[in-house]
Amino acid sequence: MRLEQANSQGGEAGGLAGWISTNDVTLFTMVLVVLISLFLNSNLIKRRKENERLDTANKELSANLQVTSAELEETERDRQSLDDLLKSTSGQLTLTQRQRDELR
Repeated sequence: MRLEQANSQGGEAGGLAGWISTNDVTLFTMVLVVLISLFLNSNLIKRRKENERLDTANKELSANLQVTSAELEETERDRQSLDDLLKSTSGQLTLTQRQRDELR
């Protein structure tokens, strides 16, 4: 009993030290929870920024893909026209060679 009275009359500093020593697990847990919260929050912010960067890159790549697809379609049409022209020209060449051979 005397010890309890001495502690309670020890003043403000003694009371605070006693409270901290009796509640050190709670205090440690609170500090740990706050640190984990800060760590998770910083990771969340970092990953959100990374996702925004990836979304921007994805949009740029999608736009680039559309432009490239349009260019590919145009190139395929041009190639088809040139193939048709080549067939026509080859046919005319064959006809001209036959006519030449007939004139000999």
